[in-house]
Order: sequence, then C-alpha cells, then structure tokens
Amino acid sequence: MKVIFRTLIPLAAFLLVLGVACGDDDDGGDATSSPGADTDTPAAGTATPQFDNITVDWIGGSDPDYTHIVQLAARDILAEQGINLNLQFGQDPTTAVQLVVQGAAGGTVEAIVAAAPAVFEGAAVKMVSSAARQTFAFASDPSITTIADLEGKTVAVHSEVSFTKTVTDALIQKYDLQDVNEVIIQGSDVRIQALVDGQIDATTVDLADLLRVSAVDPEAVNVLSTVSEEFGDLVYVVIVMSDDLINDQPDVGAAIVDAFREGADRLNSDRAYALALAEELIPDEDQAVREEIVDGFIESGIWSADDLTPETAESTLQFLFDKGTLDIDPAAVDMDDYFDFTVGTQ
Repeated sequence: MKVIFRTLIPLAAFLLVLGVACGDDDDGGDATSSPGADTDTPAAGTATPQFDNITVDWIGGSDPDYTHIVQLAARDILAEQGINLNLQFGQDPTTAVQLVVQGAAGGTVEAIVAAAPAVFEGAAVKMVSSAARQTFAFASDPSITTIADLEGKTVAVHSEVSFTKTVTDALIQKYDLQDVNEVIIQGSDVRIQALVDGQIDATTVDLADLLRVSAVDPEAVNVLSTVSEEFGDLVYVVIVMSDDLINDQPDVGAAIVDAFREGADRLNSDRAYALALAEELIPDEDQAVREEIVDGFIESGIWSADDLTPETAESTLQFLFDKGTLDIDPAAVDMDDYFDFTVGTQ
C-alpha cells in the first residue's frame, strides 16, 4: 500500500522530517546480579566478557515492533560483554513500569507519556536515555487534503492516556478545529486499517504502518503532517531504569545504556544486520515490506538512543503538562529527581 502526500510531503521528505527530529502506542546467583536477575550460562560473544555472567530481566514493551529492534541490538552487544539482557514482551506500559518499580525487572523501554507519570509519583526509577525517535504522522482519507478539513470529522487515537491522544489533542487546539469526534482504536495498525476501510476520517499512525500501507495501495491515505513538523523535537521512547540498578550496579546500568547507543549505530550502518533482527522480532512480515520498513527507519534515523538531554526532557515534559497529560509542572520540580543523564557515556 503506498501513501499519497497531497500536502506536498512525499515519502522521502516525510522520512527526512522524521530524521531531523530529536528525539506506540504504547514494555540468585552471584553478588553482581541485577534487579529481577539470575546468573545463567555464560553469554556467547567474540569479545572477552567484561562482566561475570549477569542476567538482567528487561521489559521490552507491549508488542514487538520495529522501534524495539534496537533492544535486540543492545542485547547482542551486552552478550559480548557477559550480560544477558533477558527481553520480555507483552506487558502494557503501566504494568511494565510497575514491574521495574517492584524490582521484578531492571528496566523497560516505553513512551515518555506512559513512563513520566509513574516516575513523577516518586517511584524508585529514573529515565536515563532515549531509545528511539518519534515516528508518528497525521494521516487522513484521500478526500481530506488539509488539517483544516478535519473539522467535524472522526479521528482515532490509541487510548485516553497515550502519545497519539496527546498530539492529536494538541493538533486540534493548535488549529482551533471544531466538532472533531475522537474515538479510541488501539494499535496503529488497526487504526490505519480502519482509515483505509473508511471507518474513520483520520488518525495518528506509525511510520511502519504507513509503509505497510504504501506497499499495497499507492492511493490509500494522505499524510497531512508529522508530529515533528507540528510540535518540534519531542522525546518519544525512553529507557526507564531502576534506582537499584543505577546506584548499586552503576557499571551494569552504564553498559546497558551504552549498548542501546551502539546498537542504534549498528542498525543504521548495517542494513543486513537490521533486517536479520527485524526478521527475528517480527518473523511473519513479508520480506519486501520488511525491507521497505527497515530502509525507512534507517533513512529517517528512528533508531537513536542519544536524544534525551536536560533541554529535550524539559521541553517534552512541558509540552505534556501544557496539554494536560502530565499533572506535575516540570518547571516546579528538580529534574534530577526523575532523570539521570549521567548513566552511560554521552
């Protein structure tokens, strides 16, 4: 399915917009074990292990998707160092963060809109790094050619507390759109299919799902704009790590963050490796579609784990607060209570 960009956003330009953004819906043993961790068989790797067979339980996200491939790359790098990053998928964002809070896992990767509320409640966790740049665009029925045309239309978001709802509400406010009917449809893939089927007029969808659509029907949907075009460089996906791991095993915590950063670099520089991990994580994808999505992610620089800074954190949280998603004004708190920008090497 291909995508028509009737607002002069061809696919290449759309990927470029995503790519310059800074930055879904949105997962014993010896004395060096990590929270929720065990010691297992030694990790295989070509390098001499720096750690003594440590296993760190890690919540990968709700459902495997292309954004999460960076976690597999980090897993491979850590295995070479003697750390087994035990990835577990299938938990909703709230549960994933709570498992880290409860000590059942050393960390998780979630959208900041889901992670921030738990961290701001005083939980013993911190946001330590980004894990991927935001990938969302505002897509519509082909008959809708401008954002202003959304007045009186039905627009779908993932849930009441989600990144898609936050940015959709912000778009409605920015353009003073009247009588927009918001409906809940969970899953970017489900929303875009509802759009193609004519059940809704517009929605906020993920790049991967746009590329899947573009592989089948070149006139299925329009892309009206992107989140980064409308709202700047919002941090999207962050690594949430337990205070125990940060404070009690700082070398392990740093190794994990650095592995995410190196993993993102490997994916962006080695297409064959990225395709192999994509096939491992999402084995049922058609190979031609898989290649198109991986190429799109590489071209747009989605896999990036070095975009969380004090400045981007504050601006993103201020955006969430201004839009009513976050209850606590980030300007009124000490950001060091909720973030640790020192984990890993910048």
